[in-house]
Amino acid sequence: MEAAGVKPDTITYNFLMTSYCKHGKMESAKELYRSLGEKRCSANAATYKHMMAELCAHGDLDGVLEIFKESFRGNKVPDFRTMSGLAEGLTNVGRVAEAKNVVAKMKKKFPEQLLSGWMKLEKELGLNSDSGDAGTRAECISEETPAEAEAATPKTLELEDPPSDETECMAEASTSEEMPRDSA
Repeated sequence: MEAAGVKPDTITYNFLMTSYCKHGKMESAKELYRSLGEKRCSANAATYKHMMAELCAHGDLDGVLEIFKESFRGNKVPDFRTMSGLAEGLTNVGRVAEAKNVVAKMKKKFPEQLLSGWMKLEKELGLNSDSGDAGTRAECISEETPAEAEAATPKTLELEDPPSDETECMAEASTSEEMPRDSA
């Protein structure tokens, strides 16, 4: 691609990382993610969302937490569904204190009118207790049996398909200038 004079952008790299993940090549996806800076590309919210969802689905919660911290520092936090999937995944494996920390950071980040979703999530996952030492999600929610507890999977974390229309992708790209559009 570059040999032909075309420089890949964040959207191109996001597609490549997602493809690696879908084909079970997690190390290749992580390596590409780590090399974005060297390629003079920066991660956007979609980059974080897809990498976090795939790492969570593959059980790499430490990797997910690292990407969450990077996204938070870069002020490009993924959507509510991805973040609630992270909190749920942590709770499911007994890492309740870390789940509480994620939710607390997200509650601080968003305005008051958006807090109801986080408060509902805290209640559903049993994170609103004072103890950071609670058991698994199934143990925290009395009306749900362990068999009913839904684990964080690609299906539970995945949102809509990526935009297929070129103009939608262009709107997602992080630029400081408005991109011209055809009037056709």
